[in-house]
Amino acid sequence: MNLKEKIKNNELLLGSFIFLFEPTIVEILGKVGFDFVIIDMEHSAIDFKDVLSLVIAGDSAGISTIVRVSENNPKLILKALETGTSGICIPHTKTVEDAKLTINSAKYFPFGDRGVCGISRAACYSFCPLGEHFKSTNENLVIMVLIEDVDGIQNINEIISLEDIDIAIIGPDDLSGSLGLTISKEKDKKILDEVVLNTINKVSVDNKKKLGMFTPNAEEANKWISKGINNLIFSDIVMFLESSKNIINNITMKKNIENNVEKFNSSFLSRNITLDELDTKNLVSTISEKILRELEKYK
Repeated sequence: MNLKEKIKNNELLLGSFIFLFEPTIVEILGKVGFDFVIIDMEHSAIDFKDVLSLVIAGDSAGISTIVRVSENNPKLILKALETGTSGICIPHTKTVEDAKLTINSAKYFPFGDRGVCGISRAACYSFCPLGEHFKSTNENLVIMVLIEDVDGIQNINEIISLEDIDIAIIGPDDLSGSLGLTISKEKDKKILDEVVLNTINKVSVDNKKKLGMFTPNAEEANKWISKGINNLIFSDIVMFLESSKNIINNITMKKNIENNVEKFNSSFLSRNITLDELDTKNLVSTISEKILRELEKYK
């Protein structure tokens, strides 16, 4: 089942932005069960040659690839799609007109005016008859848009109602800036969450399945799932950072606990107290309290 079919079936989908040019990351995400990756050309140093390698890696691992170009530009969209990617992702979609331009740039006649090259990778280097290529592309191409501005939020119902828009991803970082908020501040973070929740609630039930959300971790993802979001997008860098920090924190915590237990035991030995003389319940209670205090430092 391809990504388009999964979206139509209203399945829970997990994706990840790819900011790092490393094809093995795409392969690994495919092997562990992610449904798609979004190759980023807006904020990363990835170029079109890199995109081709990442798309090939995705195909080999059975994971769908989407390319986020830097702007809603027909030439950029065409060049990205000729790599054979499963779809396109457009940043800063603010109006229905923006979304229609994307659709027109990505689809072949009669649904758009995408340029034709019969020997591109998308066309299987001419091994696929053009008529079949046109039909397959128009039916299966996935179009995602990013809603990350006040104007986009205001027009989200109209944008997401377009039949050829498959997923509209709410981008909290740029949206916070558009709202004049600083999400590192707890008060502003709450305001942003309220705006996102209000946006989700105003989208019709039928269109809610098209909503996507960028999320930094599983806990945040589960929060949005409970609100009706079915498309969750993570990030290769954030997942690597969080995993790395978790390893360091757990090892450091374990080491600190071991050191404290060693000091605790040494204090008894220095006082020549034997195990037979100890009140076992009190000893266990004291050690437990020390461990709990250590754990509190890492919450």
